[in-house]
Amino acid sequence: MDWIKSLAASVGGLHRTTRLARGDAEPEVLAHLGRVAAEAAAARCGLAVVMTAVREAVLVAPAPVGALMHVHARVVREHGDGLTVVACASLDAAPGTARAEIASAGFEFAAVDRRGRRCLVSPRADAVALAAGAPNSSAELSKIDPWRT
Repeated sequence: MDWIKSLAASVGGLHRTTRLARGDAEPEVLAHLGRVAAEAAAARCGLAVVMTAVREAVLVAPAPVGALMHVHARVVREHGDGLTVVACASLDAAPGTARAEIASAGFEFAAVDRRGRRCLVSPRADAVALAAGAPNSSAELSKIDPWRT
């Protein structure tokens, strides 16, 4: 199995691929890391999230414009009203070669409700409903979670 498939198959992670298009690729790399990390955090808790901190952002190698970049983010910790996500970016590798990791960063996110106030991270309402045997319709799930749109 090649590294792209193994990354996509990893448990609890989110994988996205993009092509670097701007002339100043390094800020774009960090922006993609943050976006995919936020998406992973929101998917994990089922709520809106706000980035509260960036930890240890490291650019290992330059990112050429036009390169195909793979970003992988994984929630490593849930605590109270927040989540910690680790993200790394790698360039597309030729067959038979090792992947070239170009950046990594850790992010802290806070879960917020519809009014923008911090709230506790809890299991997603649809996962709870399915585990309880409730029907998998949006109408039934909206009865369980009134904030679901």
